[in-house]
Amino acid sequence: MDQCGDDEEFLRELLSDLRGEIDAQLVKIDEALKVSVTIGSIAWLLNAMSLTVFLNPELFLGNCVDGK
Repeated sequence: MDQCGDDEEFLRELLSDLRGEIDAQLVKIDEALKVSVTIGSIAWLLNAMSLTVFLNPELFLGNCVDGK
């Protein structure tokens, strides 16, 4: 019976350690997703800006377009 108690205690400690490790990994995943979303947002903004410049260069160049 003592062996069963020792095994149960060991398994509880192991489970606790695993929970801690999972929590740490979830924090890392959350941070990585935040960075990914930020990079995606910046890329989207840059693409939108370049499309705007392509379609409306006069907005950025003013009177310099067509030698004016």
